[in-house]
Amino acid sequence: MYDFAVIADKWRQFGSGDSNTLMAGDLNDDGIIDMFDFALLGRDWLLAGNCLRTDTNNDKTVNTKDLAEISNMWLETNWLHGMQ
Repeated sequence: MYDFAVIADKWRQFGSGDSNTLMAGDLNDDGIIDMFDFALLGRDWLLAGNCLRTDTNNDKTVNTKDLAEISNMWLETNWLHGMQ
């Protein structure tokens, strides 16, 4: 569980619009793009529709374009990493 006081403090430090706040490829919102995000992408592979969390480029299909986007961000982190 997150300590919301810590998150609020980080939010103030980094701002809500900062590119380090959220990452499209961080599908499980743990602050790092890793094998758990790839597992979620695999679960939804070739699904089509609106509002798919794993459709990182918003083309309404989970496909190789999403895989490429996550691959390009492999092991990138943001301020959420390590807060659990």
